[in-house]
Amino acid sequence: MSTQAHRHSILVEGHPVPVDDVEIWAQWFAAHAEERILKTTQVGHTAVFPVLLGFDPHVSPEEPPLLYAARVFDVPDGTTFAVCHDLSGARYSTQAEATRRHDEMVADLRKTAQLP
Repeated sequence: MSTQAHRHSILVEGHPVPVDDVEIWAQWFAAHAEERILKTTQVGHTAVFPVLLGFDPHVSPEEPPLLYAARVFDVPDGTTFAVCHDLSGARYSTQAEATRRHDEMVADLRKTAQLP
């Protein structure tokens, strides 16, 4: 297997599915921006969400794919994502892992900002 095989994934019925053709992946990725965001939580002027990145940085097929991340954005005017803070730089193999990290980030932000 080539190191490029299955490095890209899309969601089909909520599950990641490997795609060999990068053009198909890019078209799906552009057309499904909202679907890639698993959930969003607003804490003050900050939005937190786990998201499908859809690209696995691993070159070894023996390692589990890292397709998801949890992201934090400042939303100073309430409508526009301004700055992305990748607090951990970590990527995750499953939706459950990314969602768990999302929940941890939300709890940390609420505690720090003393918000409900």
